[in-house]
Amino acid sequence: MTDPPPSPGTAKSPGRVTEAIDSNGCKTFTVTCDAMGTNYVMIGANQKFIPLSQYGAGTKTARLFCEDDNTIEGVDWSGNSVNVTSVYCSYAVPSGK
Repeated sequence: MTDPPPSPGTAKSPGRVTEAIDSNGCKTFTVTCDAMGTNYVMIGANQKFIPLSQYGAGTKTARLFCEDDNTIEGVDWSGNSVNVTSVYCSYAVPSGK
């Protein structure tokens, strides 16, 4: 897990990455970002604003998979394939805080 890219109105939120091995012997990763009350939470990739989850209140999860070329792939919230080198959890900071 890395820090989110700098942006006014957002902050790092707690989360974790869990590794597993799928039936083909390939590593998979489940990224979980914890809920932050009613604040909007999201999972982002590559220290850019690439969302791997929808924005919204509550816990968010995303699954990442290894590819044949030894890269890690995820899917953004629009359904596009993303080569993932890092992930972060962020949440919207209430205005004035």
